[in-house]
Amino acid sequence: MAFAEVRAAPSAFDGSLFAAASPEVVAEFRKIDDMCRIWTDPSIVDAFVEENPASLSPRELDVVREWKHALPGLFHIVLMPQHVSLFLLDDVVFEVRGLATQVDEQLTRDDQAFAFTTLLPFDGAIVFARDLFTPPLPVDDDQYDDALRLVRRAQADGDVIATARGFVEASKRAASSTLVIDELPNWENVRKASEVDGLGGLAGREGGEGASAAPDEPQVATADNVLPYAAPMIIPDDEPAQTHPCPLAGLSGEERDRRIEELTMGGALSLESLLADFFSESAVKDPPDRTLRSLLLASKKADLQSMASSFGLRKLSQANKKQLADAIAGQLLDDPGTFDALLETLTARELKSLRAQVEAGGEVPVSPELGEGALALPIAPLSFFVKTAEGVKRIVPTDLLEALSQVDWDNLIVEVMLFEEMRKVVEALVQLRGVETFEVLYGTYCAWKGTAIPFDVFADELHYQAEDDLSEFRCFCSGGTWYGVARDLYEEVTEEGMVELYRFAREHFEPRPLTAEMLNEANMFEWLFQRPASQAVLAFLDAHVPDDEDRELAFADDVVSELVVMAISCYSPQDVIDMLEATGLRLHERDFKELWDLVVNMVNTLPNWSLAGWSNEDAVARLA
Repeated sequence: MAFAEVRAAPSAFDGSLFAAASPEVVAEFRKIDDMCRIWTDPSIVDAFVEENPASLSPRELDVVREWKHALPGLFHIVLMPQHVSLFLLDDVVFEVRGLATQVDEQLTRDDQAFAFTTLLPFDGAIVFARDLFTPPLPVDDDQYDDALRLVRRAQADGDVIATARGFVEASKRAASSTLVIDELPNWENVRKASEVDGLGGLAGREGGEGASAAPDEPQVATADNVLPYAAPMIIPDDEPAQTHPCPLAGLSGEERDRRIEELTMGGALSLESLLADFFSESAVKDPPDRTLRSLLLASKKADLQSMASSFGLRKLSQANKKQLADAIAGQLLDDPGTFDALLETLTARELKSLRAQVEAGGEVPVSPELGEGALALPIAPLSFFVKTAEGVKRIVPTDLLEALSQVDWDNLIVEVMLFEEMRKVVEALVQLRGVETFEVLYGTYCAWKGTAIPFDVFADELHYQAEDDLSEFRCFCSGGTWYGVARDLYEEVTEEGMVELYRFAREHFEPRPLTAEMLNEANMFEWLFQRPASQAVLAFLDAHVPDDEDRELAFADDVVSELVVMAISCYSPQDVIDMLEATGLRLHERDFKELWDLVVNMVNTLPNWSLAGWSNEDAVARLA
């Protein structure tokens, strides 16, 4: 194969990756359109070395030849000092450096992360391809601790691979790793998909810029040739389908509800049996005394490690149960600030449940037949499920009961409820689902406070309460185009205050009001869940339940519930597809394309300000 045959134009190659290489190398590889092919098709490197189109020296050709040993994969990254990082692949630890950029310049928030990238031998060391593709995979506490243990063991045994020669040998062993992907994501398709994942990006482009279908009308994706990176979900056409129809496929509404009741009546899927199993599995053995320390010692170590992490006690991850219990109990009992802060993190529903339990003396029996109040989950370490002679009970530690009895529950619950409602309204305003929710909340606030406060005072309070919850991911720029929340609107929210935001929204946008009932989270979710686009995804999943899905009756409902939450939380269709892939769903390509269109339609038809009929470009232009 001649090297010229693998050239393409225009080039998407970023020459800064090889800033330390000779200009001739950069010039020739710049002509390759798909940079990933360099790593996944060794024949490209062979052709370059054989023909030497840049007339490189033998030493420079040796550098290029080494790139045949590139190792693409999903790595667990542990940041280290002096721009050196450790890339973990199963039990192999690589010491990696950067060329044009360093790892810590791309991963600035956490000291551990997962990322797709490619490792390369270069000038005797190991380097990474310039871009790190970080999927939405958080590093949980167990993974965090396991990585540190692996690193310490490798460092102690001298097994950290830091040289190009060691990398070449190790890459042969790592090639069979379950974490290594055969081919990196098709970056061009990922880029295109990300560009159209913004509000209205794939929907409503039939008649020109800014066109959009009505909220309940089907919208057609106009990027049929753009598929996300979903190779793990797609199976070859000649392989048998790995899904089967759910017994509920084709049913809807009351007919579906009746069928579910018939299928689950008295069976293993009944709510009562599931709850009974959950209570039994979650409960701890009743200790001799019910102090906080005793109940903590009766809990699982993994639960204690999670509590310790939430209290900022990550350094105790290797501690035994006694040390963990002592640290958690000491911090909660001896530090009033920690106690108050923990209460402030609870929802209004959790606070009401905890207040009822305290008023009942700290001990409440748990049973599926006792209604919603009795079914509330324990709030460790403030309460625990405990197996007693009379059955499972939800119990408050005796040494916390007095402090909880002194809490001003009414005031605390009202403040939390106001904050929850404020956050909903701020999100509604930011997404411009409607500005009239502002007046709804103002009336509610006055009623709960028992007085009519001035509108400006209320707006200042709202801005103070909600400012920190406007996360940056709601406004981002890619390729010169702003997505999510338009830039100027976001600045109005974060810099000018709520009164200005309210007036700004009134001036620039046609109100799309939410009713007072829709401020209720349960009612709003039900409304969103019943949208035609959501139900279309539900029907598809009913007909494609994974073969290994044991809870087939609940699968589609559970998944669509998650999809609705993701869609209204500014996730992209690609995020939704990633979540579905994690469920074990495997489809033929034609079915995957149908699912992709349905998901795009659902994401783009759930309430957001793009339904006013504007494209991203129109919105930014109007707000500039």
